[in-house]
Amino acid sequence: MADDNNIVSKIIDGQQPDGRYCRWFTLGATEVDLNNRLRLQALLGMFQETAGDQCEQYGSGWSTLWTDHGLCYVVVRMEVRMEKYPGTGARVRIDTWPDPKLRLIFSRYGEIYGEDGERLGAIVSQWALLDVNARTFVRPDPAIIVLPDTSTLTAPFELRPGHRGGDDCPCPFSLERAPVYSDFDYNGHMNNARYAEWTADTLWQVLTPEARAQKPAIRRLLIQFRTEIPAEAVGRGIALEGGVWPEEGRFTLAGSNGKTVFFDSEAEFEKAYNVTTYREVHLKPGEALKIPVFWHRKEPLPEGTYELSVEFESSDSVRFELLSKDEAPGCELCFVATALKSGQATVRLYGSYDPDKLSKEVAESLYFEGKSAGNLLIDAVVTIYVD
Repeated sequence: MADDNNIVSKIIDGQQPDGRYCRWFTLGATEVDLNNRLRLQALLGMFQETAGDQCEQYGSGWSTLWTDHGLCYVVVRMEVRMEKYPGTGARVRIDTWPDPKLRLIFSRYGEIYGEDGERLGAIVSQWALLDVNARTFVRPDPAIIVLPDTSTLTAPFELRPGHRGGDDCPCPFSLERAPVYSDFDYNGHMNNARYAEWTADTLWQVLTPEARAQKPAIRRLLIQFRTEIPAEAVGRGIALEGGVWPEEGRFTLAGSNGKTVFFDSEAEFEKAYNVTTYREVHLKPGEALKIPVFWHRKEPLPEGTYELSVEFESSDSVRFELLSKDEAPGCELCFVATALKSGQATVRLYGSYDPDKLSKEVAESLYFEGKSAGNLLIDAVVTIYVD
């Protein structure tokens, strides 16, 4: 949906004739991250509040369901797609509406707009009703869950199918995090917005400082809620396992206790051209790993303006080379590790440039949002395992 700029300011909080419910928010310091971008967990919180307001207006709000029927809403799956991130002080509008079809698993949609009417992102979510005593899903009763007429509205996008993993991940990781008191809500389980926070936190943690310098923003986030994390889990470690595909701008995460998978998520983020997130890589004999050197820009720097080095102990398991575009198509200049036979080898890849030797135009292309990336091209220590 799009708004005409001259009528945007006339849209007020509350129920709209077409079935949408709208609410305005002004972003404060607690709603943005260290890059001054709206936190996804804050966006989901605003979406949940706005949806709750609409449900309350139709007599099926959270408190009514809980008190009168022993039921609560539980999110099953949710996808967020962001086109642009607002910062602190921005005034944004959340629009939300339910799908007209009321099933065991039912959908609710949302969009976020700037004050000028520009759409910044959208949300598609799937929900169920939980019997809080039996802890089982129940089919919605139309007499209890009353919906506005949204027959003229359509979903912002189609929810994608499930979690995409893969055994070919170049940068796998395994961490642990324990849920804390503030992760939980009055439903007795971890709030859905906290899963988005855990995903964003984990992605930032596994990226290297060089990758973080690019401030990659999450453009798409999909979370599948498989089994609730109960309040009794406070202080107990949750295993977080997944991987990063830096060249694809893709990240996966699954949270479990070793027996039960609680959730899995997938994020697509702005590509990190420095693939220094490689730490441990498993290859089969004959396979090769290409690591781009010029992560600051898609074109190479002029010859004579940079220095490159490859440091490693002699190994008959892996061959290390520095190849040009002609030798390694699709990569302007790459460090290449080719697996030969079973074993392992560790290599340090280092590259830097001399800013004094660059033209003003090229030098300016090496800045990220006003901050210099320094003179580092790449600095990575990689262990190659040949299985």
